[in-house]
Amino acid sequence: MNKKISFLTIIIILIAIFSVFVIENYHKDFAVISCKNTDGNCYYKEKNALGNVKYETEFNFKEIMQCNIETIYKKDVKDRDTVYAYDFYLYFINADKKEINFKTKQRENLDKICGNFFEKKPFEYKFPLLKE
Repeated sequence: MNKKISFLTIIIILIAIFSVFVIENYHKDFAVISCKNTDGNCYYKEKNALGNVKYETEFNFKEIMQCNIETIYKKDVKDRDTVYAYDFYLYFINADKKEINFKTKQRENLDKICGNFFEKKPFEYKFPLLKE
């Protein structure tokens, strides 16, 4: 009887942990920016955790006018400026094409995007979006 109760307790705890994980990640959105080949066809997508696309646009290497990353600072407990997040911008030559902009706390690979565009290297990166 004790083995059944402890087994049931473990199952309930595992279900609770899994539920918290699913609920926490369900509301996360991701930015995926990719250029699959050297001919310059690229895309930007915003997806939710389940992979559903919320926003999508395509562009070409030749359309890029400017690519930059800005650091967002916030005051910490001791009133010092600390890095909070990063703001990515991608502007296009055609004024009718809307710029791409997203905020993320993940710095890894963010700076490689701009270099890959101008070196015309294929890539794909995924970034968790910062909700404000």
